[in-house]
Amino acid sequence: MQNLRFPFWAVVILTCQLITSNSASATTGNPALYPPDLGREEASAQPTEFIPQRLVVKFHQDIPAPVARMIITALGTQVRGGIPELGTIFLELPPYVREQDYVELFKDFLPVEYAELDHILPVQSCTITPNDPWFNLSYEYGWHLTRIGAPAAWFYQRGSPQIIIALIDTGVHSVPDLLTKLVPGWNFYDQNADTRDIAGHGTPVAGVLAAATNNGLGVAGVAWNCRIMPIRISSPEGNGSHGVAAQALVWAANNGARVANLSWAMGQSEIVRDAARYFMGRARGVVVIPAGNAGLPAAGNPPDNPYLLRVSAIGKDGFRTSFSNYGTDIDLCAPGDEIPTTIRTGSYTLAGGTSFSAPIVAGVAALALSANPHLSGEQLQHILKASAVDLGPPGWDWEYGWGCVNAYRAVRMARGLPPESNPPSVRITSHSNEAVVNGAFWITCNAVDLHGISHVEFYVDNTLIGRRLHTPYRVWWNSLTVSPGYRTLSAIAYDGAGNRGVHTIRIHVNNPPDREPPTVRITSINGQPPVDGMMLQGDGLVVEVEVRDDVGVVLAELYVNGTRRVSTVVSPFTLRWSTRTLASGEHLLQVRVYDGAGRHGNSQVVRVIKP
Repeated sequence: MQNLRFPFWAVVILTCQLITSNSASATTGNPALYPPDLGREEASAQPTEFIPQRLVVKFHQDIPAPVARMIITALGTQVRGGIPELGTIFLELPPYVREQDYVELFKDFLPVEYAELDHILPVQSCTITPNDPWFNLSYEYGWHLTRIGAPAAWFYQRGSPQIIIALIDTGVHSVPDLLTKLVPGWNFYDQNADTRDIAGHGTPVAGVLAAATNNGLGVAGVAWNCRIMPIRISSPEGNGSHGVAAQALVWAANNGARVANLSWAMGQSEIVRDAARYFMGRARGVVVIPAGNAGLPAAGNPPDNPYLLRVSAIGKDGFRTSFSNYGTDIDLCAPGDEIPTTIRTGSYTLAGGTSFSAPIVAGVAALALSANPHLSGEQLQHILKASAVDLGPPGWDWEYGWGCVNAYRAVRMARGLPPESNPPSVRITSHSNEAVVNGAFWITCNAVDLHGISHVEFYVDNTLIGRRLHTPYRVWWNSLTVSPGYRTLSAIAYDGAGNRGVHTIRIHVNNPPDREPPTVRITSINGQPPVDGMMLQGDGLVVEVEVRDDVGVVLAELYVNGTRRVSTVVSPFTLRWSTRTLASGEHLLQVRVYDGAGRHGNSQVVRVIKP
């Protein structure tokens, strides 16, 4: 610090020099200043990673306060608070100056210990992505978990080993992804402790519910660390009775379970109703059952059973699946199609049915109880319904109940935290506002959110043209399907908490009239000119084509022996197909293309031989 003790007059001279220099630069185009015709709104709209017109400055502790004030005033800045304990001050800069240049100006003063921008750093993503290979959104494996906001919920709560879920089913095999998750259960059919899966249903349900997660193996379960109590009530054929199910519910409540998943649609049985009421009171938890898979409404419009949560299934499109039952006693819905899970051989599969929607709800219930184990059964039911993302008509309806279960919302509500309502950030990137478009093209957008993106929907006017569950968020759209003129193009992104962000632009559809059908010619097969009788080598087939059309080709299809095998919408419309299943001998190849008006053209037929 000794070298900083210099005469006061030196500070004055240096300050005056800086004032003079700064004043001159204002009239000679100092790069520290924006052009005078650039308004404040335009300047502030530029992308920044720091608070604009603000500096953080600290003077050396032995610099007199009047000297510091003189420097601050000389540079046209004003003090706007600070941290006295640290000796730092926050300075507001003059309008239109470049903040980085002022950092350098302050650093030139020896009395200044440091000067820096007040940088803004984004919060790290509040989601957890497990490393299980079957959680792979590129293949839409695990879409059910992002749809219910599980990655966002896992950031706060991954389940407690103290929360036990009774799985009342056909038993559970101790496959690798479930081996560490099982607690002792009971076999009510044989009256012994052998709870192995007799019919192959309980093991897949268990995998959805609480497979060991983030272990680099297999699938991801909803409730990572919660444990499963396997209870077999079924015959070898997979049948279960109301009376035995009631016994199982009572036994589970008496032996420490907090959540029960009953894999049969037994909602209208009086004894099951009685047992579920006992479970809610004794276990201070909930009982979850599937709606059933007949695709039918509940017979006789039965009243809701207040002691059971009956769950219908939705698909990737966000609508009730065709197989899911529905009706007056539906409480909630959850994903129920193409759900990755375990099977009793130790391998994995994609499963579908309301039997896999119910354990998703049961898993969310277990996460909520892990967040607040003091909840009662009634409180937990209320949380699951109140935190659901409403689907269908507003409020309760007989297809979706109170909506799709949401793990993130349920965990926050269980912890007594207010709902998170910040929408995702979404922006259409492929087109600018007022863009003129024609033919078919990709529409793309960027979408980000701290709690993860569940899915993105694309609309032209009010018509849904596509939904994407993972990046890249894009859809292929043929503008010839609408009349010329201005159209509204929207991208709507939904986050893990069920919030939505919207970006809308206006586009002008301007397609030329379609005067002729498209033409197509095969130009090469596996890199060779197409010749009748040519031999196919290997298992791959790559067909390149040349296309022409006055309004543009939007689709190309490869036909083998008159059967469509593969298609593409991406120019230059190269078609790739595996011939592994193709029998040896002669085969006929042809390509058909379509233009935006729906007219088509066919290529020449090429005869090839597979050895």
